[in-house]
Amino acid sequence: MKTRLCLLVMTTLLVSTLPVAAATQMLTENDKKELDQLRREVIDLRVEKEVLINKLEKIQTLMSLPDPANPGPAFNDRVAQEVLDKMARATRRFARRNNGIYPQHMNQLTDVFPPYIKDNYCNKIYSGFHYNCHMSEDGFKFVATPLTVGQTGSKVFAITTGGPFFDR
Repeated sequence: MKTRLCLLVMTTLLVSTLPVAAATQMLTENDKKELDQLRREVIDLRVEKEVLINKLEKIQTLMSLPDPANPGPAFNDRVAQEVLDKMARATRRFARRNNGIYPQHMNQLTDVFPPYIKDNYCNKIYSGFHYNCHMSEDGFKFVATPLTVGQTGSKVFAITTGGPFFDR
């Protein structure tokens, strides 16, 4: 690779002086053929250089994009808030349909047809957070704690029976 780039630089310098040499009558037909071949090679090297630069720019762009396998704390924070909100809405819906009595276990929301909520996140890890659920007939508290603060999430999120989200 270095050899080709050195050749490119040298031939670029050479080609810039070639029109003067070509204008003189000092070149034989064989020299002119070699000169034409050299010009074509220089053009090919310039094209290769442009292709390489384009590929390097694409690689640089891809490297600056977030990794889909690890989207980062901001994305995981949003997911945690959505999961907590989903669990709270399902729990409140259950209480409205059961005379204000809240479920004591998440399976009361998941193991019915139709389910109030499809997935049970309690005591599980999902999208960089561990979810804790405290449920009783009087209410609930759901807490999402990042596995590693700053990497999988920025802070702890929680939602309770009568309140909105809060974080610590």
